[in-house]
Amino acid sequence: MPKKNFVWLIAAVFCMLLPLVAACGSSTNTSPGTSTGPATKATLPVGENIYVLDGYTPQGVANTGQSIVAIHPGNANPVYTLPAGLTSMDHHLLIVAQAQSNLTTISVINTQSSATLRTLTLAGNYSTTGQDFNNAVLSLDGHWLALRQLTQSTSQTTIALVDTQAGKLSKTIHLSGDFDLDTISLDGNALYLLQRLNNGTGKYYVQLYTVSENELYQARSFTSQNLMIRI
Repeated sequence: MPKKNFVWLIAAVFCMLLPLVAACGSSTNTSPGTSTGPATKATLPVGENIYVLDGYTPQGVANTGQSIVAIHPGNANPVYTLPAGLTSMDHHLLIVAQAQSNLTTISVINTQSSATLRTLTLAGNYSTTGQDFNNAVLSLDGHWLALRQLTQSTSQTTIALVDTQAGKLSKTIHLSGDFDLDTISLDGNALYLLQRLNNGTGKYYVQLYTVSENELYQARSFTSQNLMIRI
């Protein structure tokens, strides 16, 4: 770079930094007898809490007794305790599926009040808890819930699609093969699945299932090293 251009570059940078230095100086210098006062503590809005998963268990260990504890800063005691499940993106809705005696109870809970808004019962064993997060997915707004039937063979997969707002089973999907749930669209029509081939190669397919057409569309294949965990 020519020397003249280099000098002009330094001058330009200096001019850009000068207002910042002046601003910093004006914010720290106060006139005699005045005080800036203590820093204001950040506070949560009224009704908002921090939610903590209690009872986390290592991979492969049955996760019984898990719960979500609601805590408000400044209060040493939990505000209330909720069962473990899936939450909407704004964390205002909690969806819980608990199985017992081949029946599953699904509860829609308001996390801010801990009140149960509605419940419904399905035939079969489904759950919203698990280490792999592949047996249940919830749309971002909490409207659509997809549940994978537990304890099935690798040759068959049953998926229950639930409308949590209407409080009803929308559709039961039966597929040949071993499928994990990945995500579901806001309208509940697009269900993304991971099809495990179980042939010793570690490969799997990412597939799109459209509910309205009752059809699978294969996207592409991956190996187990490419598998990403949803958080």
